[in-house]
Amino acid sequence: MNKEAHQKIIDQGRGFIDLVLEPHGFTYEVLDCGNSSGGYFTQAAFTRPDRRLTFSYRWAIGCAVYHCQGESTSHEALMEYLGVDRQSAYVWFDRSDPMSGFQSLAKDISAYLQSFLTGSADDFTKLIRECMENRKPNG
Repeated sequence: MNKEAHQKIIDQGRGFIDLVLEPHGFTYEVLDCGNSSGGYFTQAAFTRPDRRLTFSYRWAIGCAVYHCQGESTSHEALMEYLGVDRQSAYVWFDRSDPMSGFQSLAKDISAYLQSFLTGSADDFTKLIRECMENRKPNG
């Protein structure tokens, strides 16, 4: 994939997430982008003063992580903690479709993470901490 095609996917895909986050004061920013041995990549964030969602994109969206008041956790971990990992669109998205991950992440945020959108920073930080304290060990 060339740089222009990569950027087009990012621009189209982030539009799905913008629809959910912009009304709540989030703005989009690119943190890093470039070409490496695995191809073009982008690391970006949706931010507002008290919290942010970071993600990466190379061949599909990945590493979606929520940050608030110095705490952070992955989207997958939050879905598991909330007991909706089997219903999560993002956990099961079609990695062969470049838009699927963006659409799925936006759908999950709307359906399961109102606390990220409208809750207080203290309440969302509490959710992150509880999630991390109750994580199931891998394996």
